[in-house]
Amino acid sequence: MEPQGAQQPEELERGAHLPQQPPADASAIVQFYTTVGRDSQNRTLDHILQCNDAAWEIYHDYIQWVFPLHEISGFSHDAQILTESDVALLSSSPTARANMARSITRWREFLGISSPKARDKWADWATERNHNLLRITRSIRSIRL
Repeated sequence: MEPQGAQQPEELERGAHLPQQPPADASAIVQFYTTVGRDSQNRTLDHILQCNDAAWEIYHDYIQWVFPLHEISGFSHDAQILTESDVALLSSSPTARANMARSITRWREFLGISSPKARDKWADWATERNHNLLRITRSIRSIRL
């Protein structure tokens, strides 16, 4: 089931309904996760989380923003690198923690692991060398931070 207001793939690419300009004193990833920032494609976290599964499957540059890591991405040159300072700020922010929980929930819905009824989606990604396996690894590593 698609979230209400789910957006089509082309909407994920261009971004829509963006909030005000983020504060200048926080990193881009902290701004993004506290809902006032935008990713390199000018999308907010809310925008990405509202996109439908087709958009999540087609576009690959959002995963580095939704699940940031301490290292350079081999797939997205625009991805932010998470610093120890970022981790401390995000960990201490109730908004960022709530947004991570929302991101995890949406990711689980996309993968079909949010409920037994959704398991038919597994056939779409649970195959050898599927690109979503790398995304799953990234999300687990990011969540552990």
